[in-house]
Amino acid sequence: MRDDRRVQDRTRPCAVIRRLALACIVALGGQAALGEEWKFEAPWPSSQDLKGVHMLGPGEAWIVGSPMLSDGTGHVLHTTNGGATWERQILTTSSINDVFFLDDGQHGWIVGNNTWRTIDGGQTWTQVNNNGSLYGVFFLDPLRGWACGNGAIAYWTTNGGVTWNPVGPIGGWTLVDIEFVDENNGWTVDIDGKIFHSSNGGLSWQEQLYDPATGFGSIQFFDAQEGWAIGGGRFHHTANAGATWELVDGLPAGTWAFGGHFAPDRLTGVAVGLDGSVVRTADGGQTWSLVAAPIANTASLFDVYMFDELHGFSVGERALLSYTEDGGQTWRSAGNTGWFMTHGMDALDDGRHAWAACEAGEIMRTEDGGRHWERVFTPGIDKYGRVMDVSFLDENEGYAVGKHEAFGYADMKVLRSLDGGRSWAVRAVFHTPLDIKACDAVAPGVVVVLGVNDVTQDGLNISYDGGLTWTGISPPGAGFIGNIDFLTPELGWAGGNEIYKTTDGGATWTEQASPPNHILSISMFDEQHGWAVGALGDVMRTVNGGETWVLQDIGTDESLWGVSTVSPTECWVAALVGIVFHTTDGGATWTSETLAESPVNFETIAFSSPGNGWVGSNFGLWRHGGGSIFADGFESGDTAAWSSAVP
Repeated sequence: MRDDRRVQDRTRPCAVIRRLALACIVALGGQAALGEEWKFEAPWPSSQDLKGVHMLGPGEAWIVGSPMLSDGTGHVLHTTNGGATWERQILTTSSINDVFFLDDGQHGWIVGNNTWRTIDGGQTWTQVNNNGSLYGVFFLDPLRGWACGNGAIAYWTTNGGVTWNPVGPIGGWTLVDIEFVDENNGWTVDIDGKIFHSSNGGLSWQEQLYDPATGFGSIQFFDAQEGWAIGGGRFHHTANAGATWELVDGLPAGTWAFGGHFAPDRLTGVAVGLDGSVVRTADGGQTWSLVAAPIANTASLFDVYMFDELHGFSVGERALLSYTEDGGQTWRSAGNTGWFMTHGMDALDDGRHAWAACEAGEIMRTEDGGRHWERVFTPGIDKYGRVMDVSFLDENEGYAVGKHEAFGYADMKVLRSLDGGRSWAVRAVFHTPLDIKACDAVAPGVVVVLGVNDVTQDGLNISYDGGLTWTGISPPGAGFIGNIDFLTPELGWAGGNEIYKTTDGGATWTEQASPPNHILSISMFDEQHGWAVGALGDVMRTVNGGETWVLQDIGTDESLWGVSTVSPTECWVAALVGIVFHTTDGGATWTSETLAESPVNFETIAFSSPGNGWVGSNFGLWRHGGGSIFADGFESGDTAAWSSAVP
């Protein structure tokens, strides 16, 4: 009998899945017919690379971001409570890089491939110019401002940014940050390691320093005399308006900063950068110490802002968004974020515990029904790889499979966790050109994986010692296998060109059915009842352990990549094109909902019980919230704190 503590999805796309470009993000405002029981849950508030941050209070921040490869949208994020809740706006643009607000909180500017202005505290944004790629912006008052960017060009405006006056080229390299202390004196820096100063309001610029060993990312002045220029592993400080710059000695090994920022006390400063590098100072930059990254990962941090000696935000690649309340010593996630491209999921029927296997070596986990998702970066699969599937036996023991790929070479990895997915260890490495597509935890120490056999086109292997040693159990001559579902170490099914069943742990297999098209996912509720789905809308059901599989018509010829059986008569199916199908009467009738329009592709679906479940896509997770009430009063699926402002 199936252990009903878990209801897993083994949905795995076939070998022709292409990796979507890093930044193919769709504006969620394009969703159609989103039912009240479905909510977009993660990553929230953004799935994009976050480029710039500006704070107006201890917990208030404006954050902007856009994909590395544009999909034509940029995200503008606003919080007033340290990231507990967010509002998000979408701007049509190919790039957003920086945001700046005056202290009044009403006048703000955003720059990238376009320039926008707000005069009502960000309620509305008006495009005021298109100067090409701008990376830094600063305003002294509602009218006087400066910007810098590509072509080594600096700009100045006296009418709030409605029109800009270009100056340059200055130095010959991209200018990335700019700041003025009064109407005359300002500084800008470039990626070639140069610092420039203007004493006439930006009409002309003079080089103050050239450090060929670095490229600068940020410039900050406290007054007309003291300032910092930070970039790479080279931090420079001046106390005489830049007449001389002192190079800081003794930075921690591995420091590589894209940006830095000091609190107004001039003592507390944080710099962030490559591969999650974070360093901080509490003595005005005399000494710097290495800080644990907000999330242990290989994703880079692009910007940081310290509002005071305690409170700050850092932002970065792959929607990294973190908040500190102790001067940058520790950081917590400030959003329900994670890598948006989800390939596989698993959920326990307690409604609380679920996991998502994602691109770039990430596994997301939740213990509160999705109210908060924690990002975990796996060992052995970095940002150039992907986690294809995750499967948990209970709330502690689980397995994940994935692919580490760099420069055309790939290793297939099997990972194990014994602490609910908080940490992972590599248990096996398969050197094979085949994708590892699925895993199934079926008993303590027992796991089955699909797609790591060099002999057959798609192979099955089983381990009885937690993934250290393996035995091949592929059905002879099976060819393509799209998915597996094992209820016990002995009893399991494999679906692909055919549907096979084993009752002896894969020592022998019985061919049960030849579907019209490839089976891509299979889900058995118990030893008798289950569904299998596949290409061109094929849906097959069994009520007798697979002795017979009966085709059902659900009204589509789209590819079906996910199926989750939650009772002998109830099933959920995910279509590649953003549609979910549902039956409660054994498939006699089906309902459907379109949750998202193309280019959203649903790859996986996992229901922990009839009313609680998720569907995962190349753009994140949707949650079905018709669930139970927990003892703490939290209703499973209630993500209002994160998703109330979803367009």
